[in-house]
Amino acid sequence: MTETPVLIVGGGPVGLAAAIGLSRQNVPSILVERHPGTALHPKARGVDVRTMEVFRGWGIEAAVRAAGLPAEEHGFFFRGPTLASPEFERFGGGGRSGDARRLSPTTWLVIGQDALEPVLLDAARSLGRCDIRFGAELAGFEQDGDGISATVVDRASARTERIRAGNLVGADGSGSRTRELLGIDLDGRGPLVWNASILFRADLADLIADRRSAVYYLTGGDPDARPRGYPVSVGNPPANGVLLTIDNRDRWLLVVGLASEASPPPEPERAADLVRAAVGIAHLDVEILGTMPWTPAARVATRYRSGRAFLCGDAAHEMTPSGAFGLNVGIQDAHNLAWKLGLVGQEVAGPGLLESYDQERRPIGRFATEQSYLQFSGTHAPRPFGNWGVILGTTYESQAVVPDDTPPPAVEDPATDYVAVARPGHRAPHAWLGAGETRSTIDLFDDGLTVLSVDPSWAAAVGRLPGELVDRVSSRTLAGDLAPTDPVSFDEAYGIGDGGAVLVRPDGYIGWRAAPGTGQAELEPAIRRILDR
Repeated sequence: MTETPVLIVGGGPVGLAAAIGLSRQNVPSILVERHPGTALHPKARGVDVRTMEVFRGWGIEAAVRAAGLPAEEHGFFFRGPTLASPEFERFGGGGRSGDARRLSPTTWLVIGQDALEPVLLDAARSLGRCDIRFGAELAGFEQDGDGISATVVDRASARTERIRAGNLVGADGSGSRTRELLGIDLDGRGPLVWNASILFRADLADLIADRRSAVYYLTGGDPDARPRGYPVSVGNPPANGVLLTIDNRDRWLLVVGLASEASPPPEPERAADLVRAAVGIAHLDVEILGTMPWTPAARVATRYRSGRAFLCGDAAHEMTPSGAFGLNVGIQDAHNLAWKLGLVGQEVAGPGLLESYDQERRPIGRFATEQSYLQFSGTHAPRPFGNWGVILGTTYESQAVVPDDTPPPAVEDPATDYVAVARPGHRAPHAWLGAGETRSTIDLFDDGLTVLSVDPSWAAAVGRLPGELVDRVSSRTLAGDLAPTDPVSFDEAYGIGDGGAVLVRPDGYIGWRAAPGTGQAELEPAIRRILDR
């Protein structure tokens, strides 16, 4: 029997993110993915600011950005009867807005899943700690108090293998076999509508030179058709569909409505006709690369954990495309879980730390799923690039957070409004450091715990920690080249004055805050509480 600390089921973006996160914790793993390779279909395309921060911390932001659309092309939305219509609206630009620069060192990106997965795969392989097996499918597993015994089938040879793992991460999508075997239900709405995506090749670069956008709503001349997130309303996309750019040149995705669950996706000849109608050129040269039926839902697993098995991504939550939350929340699930599995597996943290995964991520999954549904249904107006509360304002309450009894900031709309605050349970706010605004507080956090302060005496406090903790805690003093560019804004966000500090977890969230005057002797108890030691 093959043995591994962690078995990851699913090799999409979320499973690969789990592999990267575990590898950065020096934890070996095995990943099994039933498909023969990375995605051939673009599927999810929007990577939000918070996920780009995760990629930045992993050192792959530049590689991911190079594989996606240029910034000047992905921040806009188009509305017109057809793509070629002389009369159209182009709006947005929020992906490159001043808000993004003020709130984060990075920005949104549009990148097809078929382009993102190879970058994540290369990153996972480069770390050398994950055995990635394509064409391998989970057939079943049993768990006991010490681990999980799984059966994996090689789809090409039909050969079976038994794998013994300390923990299992189910990142195997909305039809999750892991979730089914665990007997975990989904709660929510769905299926909502039935759609088909048509992946095609056509040279449209010259046509869209003055209208480059991430999403093209093609209304067919209906004056009442208004984009409400995606698709236009509860029901099917607008008359001519929704055109999604892959490269804004010759690869595109057209989403059209289907009449019912039983309706098959269009055959190639019919698909080509739909593309020509959407573009508005009757004799357009079109190559149909594939079609894929899909149906959005708004459902969340009733549990994210069962014993030694955990759910991440679409296995834990199904979301509509509105807001582009699904992929991002899933990668952030994996980011949250990986450091906890790593520290517990290495006995740096106690097993109670793993309880915080469900406590922290399931409320976030519910909130994002509900907001996605409200925008999809038209209950809320569309918010292209404006869901700052969902993206950056998520708050954790768990045993891995030491509260400081301060109230959360008051916001009018928790989905759109974000206030940068270093309150325990919140994402550590971005602040530019040094001259030139090229380095952020976000860049100071690593795969361990980080003490952040403007008072150099905290570095000595970290150095006095006992041996089993000191190697997992680093100290950053914000002075000299690391001094905040805007000290007033930094102090308003962090609230630590000249003598306080914050303890930042490996996922970039505040675990504990010491206000000015708080004794440094409280640092070790805070660390022990977070790590369940």
